[in-house]
Amino acid sequence: MITDDILHNLKDRGHRLTKIRTAVISMLWLSDVPLSAFEIKASLEKDKIKANKTTIYREVSFLRTNGILHEIQFGDGKMRYKICPDDHHHHTICVRCSRVEAISMEKDLEKYERELVRLKRFKVLRHTLEFFGICSRCNA
Repeated sequence: MITDDILHNLKDRGHRLTKIRTAVISMLWLSDVPLSAFEIKASLEKDKIKANKTTIYREVSFLRTNGILHEIQFGDGKMRYKICPDDHHHHTICVRCSRVEAISMEKDLEKYERELVRLKRFKVLRHTLEFFGICSRCNA
């Protein structure tokens, strides 16, 4: 299971596997939709795990820095988080059910990045790309 791999890799790199860290990783892996820090905190509380807001933000930051979480914005000002097993990818986001799916478009986007460098002398450090629409479940 991917969560076991994530936990094992963190432990191998010398990081502690706290109850909250383990719960956050498991919760985000099992969730069909990305969760905000507030939703993560509420879900932990529902599972009788106490964590203050600062702890949640610290965990999210740690997991992002270690390449485990990806930030996803729905355009509503809230940052949401999801565990995505691939390093670099993009997302489709359903505006009805908030379902997020990872998609890969590497080859085409690499071409555009090279063009930016060549034409504009613009060095791309990172980028995000989300497609908003209605998923096949909601469209049925």
